[in-house]
Amino acid sequence: MARQAPGFVPEVLNYMQLGHGKDVVRVFGHDARYPTRGPTGGFVVLNSHTGAVQSGEYMPGHQPAKFAVLTTFFALHFGSFGGTPVRWGYVVLGLAGAFLFYTGNQLWIVSRRRRERESGLVVETRGTKLLAALTSGCTTGCVAGISAVFCAVPLLPYGGSYGAVSAVYYSVFCVFVAAAFCLPGQRGIRLLLAAAGAVTACVPLMLCLHGAHLLRTPEGLGVAVMAALLSVFLFASAAKHTREI
Repeated sequence: MARQAPGFVPEVLNYMQLGHGKDVVRVFGHDARYPTRGPTGGFVVLNSHTGAVQSGEYMPGHQPAKFAVLTTFFALHFGSFGGTPVRWGYVVLGLAGAFLFYTGNQLWIVSRRRRERESGLVVETRGTKLLAALTSGCTTGCVAGISAVFCAVPLLPYGGSYGAVSAVYYSVFCVFVAAAFCLPGQRGIRLLLAAAGAVTACVPLMLCLHGAHLLRTPEGLGVAVMAALLSVFLFASAAKHTREI
């Protein structure tokens, strides 16, 4: 393997029995020099007896032209190229997009309410109430849902299956969206921000209790610090809404 693809770093070996003497091993790994089809790497299929490459369509740097073009689109989606700087760039772009979405919706809602008051309406229209509830519920629910997943993973067997992780996220997300429709106005936003801050504050706590070894790695420590800073920001935002009330 090292001779056939010197830059490819194997990470996981998956032995597959296809029958009729066609047993193969699927080698998952990455090559930092090339974009990858998946979020963390690609794979190559080898003959389990001879080690010869049988399929390299998804192997970084060894793909046919048509597969390489398709991989480029996947890499742009996942940010699986350029190493750590590009991944952090995607984080910044994601945060900027979320900020633009939330602030844009809030500005539209404020201007819509102002126009409604100027036109003599005493009660908000149904459309304004709907968008206001969805904006606050979806944004805080997304933050709380992701934080809940980080908290639940150390407690789930083998880090949890896709179904279990999805159930945790969408359960929390739906609770926040439902709460946004039940809680009134600015007071509801304040409670949702505080609740999202509380769930996010549990992330570093869970890492300390059930994943202390992760805090000794740059990735684990980065998650804990970012979660702590985000929880402080959410609590501060909730306090700001309290003063406005």
